[in-house]
Amino acid sequence: MTKFLLPIALATLYLLLAHPLYLSAGTMQWKVNRSPYNANPRVQSGELVSLYNLDEKDYMAYGDRTFGINLNWYTNPKYSFQLTNASGLHGYLKYGDVIALHEKKGGYIVYGDRTYGIALVWTSRPTLQWKICGKRPGTELRIGDPFALLNTRTNDTLVYCQRTFGINLRWYKDCDTYDQPQLVSTTYTATYLLKKQDIISGYVPYLFEFGPFYPGTTKVSKIEFPQSGFLVRRGHSTTECGNLNAVVPVFGVMSDSAKKAVWGTSTVVLGAQEKLIFLGCSPQTFNYFPVKITFTRTYSQ
Repeated sequence: MTKFLLPIALATLYLLLAHPLYLSAGTMQWKVNRSPYNANPRVQSGELVSLYNLDEKDYMAYGDRTFGINLNWYTNPKYSFQLTNASGLHGYLKYGDVIALHEKKGGYIVYGDRTYGIALVWTSRPTLQWKICGKRPGTELRIGDPFALLNTRTNDTLVYCQRTFGINLRWYKDCDTYDQPQLVSTTYTATYLLKKQDIISGYVPYLFEFGPFYPGTTKVSKIEFPQSGFLVRRGHSTTECGNLNAVVPVFGVMSDSAKKAVWGTSTVVLGAQEKLIFLGCSPQTFNYFPVKITFTRTYSQ
């Protein structure tokens, strides 16, 4: 009888290592919590719960961001996730269940290519694409129990791991890599036109919006006016153009003090969704009021 024990033990060890339900302890990063008013330790399929990451020590939920899928970390629970198995809203979750992962504001989270951040996207279609792993299949998942989230499309687990763009999530096999971006900076000089607006009273108003430029940042290094005129100071309007305390005279290269009076800062750096407003006026009537701008755009490839 003893001669059969070694092959059986080796076969069992192979199954444990090869089966995706038995994973590295480093992937057991998730647990669910619910409102303290519900004392049931079992997790019902489809109920609203909070999703907590044990490495980040924060709750994950929907949150707007410039790069990557719109997910963020929060100190307080949001109770915004539903983990739903094939039974729908019936029964309780177990290790080994394949589930749909739904966030109430964003939708269902599924594997999908994107330029920045982890390869996750939203869909409105219920998709059973995640597997609850970490214990013997059929073991009930209970509130506070750690588990791994395996994506069946990529056959890898979702873990906390730092990255340059997007929420700090990676696939476990990629967590030892660092996505250092290649930054590209290009400087431009171009002439733009402040366009004449309808006259409300007095001077002729002019308007131009510089930006936004996406993606990356835009730093304005030089602003030059080839003809004389006025820019409206912060907190004032074109109806006050006759009041020298409400405007900044401009001609030639704009000084740092003039920039600060108009925009509140002498160092103009725009984010990907920001723009610089030129609101001007002139005692003379022109169809356009030109401005020459030198700026540097920096973004990652």
